[in-house]
Amino acid sequence: MTKLRSYAYKLSRFFTILGMLSLLLVAFITTFSVGMRHVTGSEVIASINIAEFGLVIITFLGLSWTQINKGHVAAEFVFDRFSNNWKKILEVFICIISLFYMAILLWASWSIAMYGYDHSETTVATGRIIIIWPIRFVLPVGIFLYGCILLFDLKDSLTKLLKNNILKNYAT
Repeated sequence: MTKLRSYAYKLSRFFTILGMLSLLLVAFITTFSVGMRHVTGSEVIASINIAEFGLVIITFLGLSWTQINKGHVAAEFVFDRFSNNWKKILEVFICIISLFYMAILLWASWSIAMYGYDHSETTVATGRIIIIWPIRFVLPVGIFLYGCILLFDLKDSLTKLLKNNILKNYAT
């Protein structure tokens, strides 16, 4: 399990770096396109599509790294009011609910990605055809890796619960 976790962490870090590079590309293309519009009256071809693709990469490939660093938005002002034992129970509950939601999202996004692949999905931008089906696979890949990290966190949370006999204290 630790080897699998190590591979997932390395892949997550790689995807995060890919997302950061995508952010730089989106920022550069947007800035260059705005500059061209003011200077020449025209913009970079398909700059809007590139920005859309980049935002998908930035958002969904970075999910797992955010989970590894515990950087997701949380209601800390409520969560901090609970005792440590209740926090551990809530962590398990949150992981289970998140895994359920991610499974549904993974199934739906994979179906959409396969539909796009089967139909060679394209779009037209300023008279040019742009292939968009490959970007559809970013979402299921990012969600799958996020789900793996959630599973590792669930295992860790359950281990803490069972190790400290927290559930036994609340069962009586």
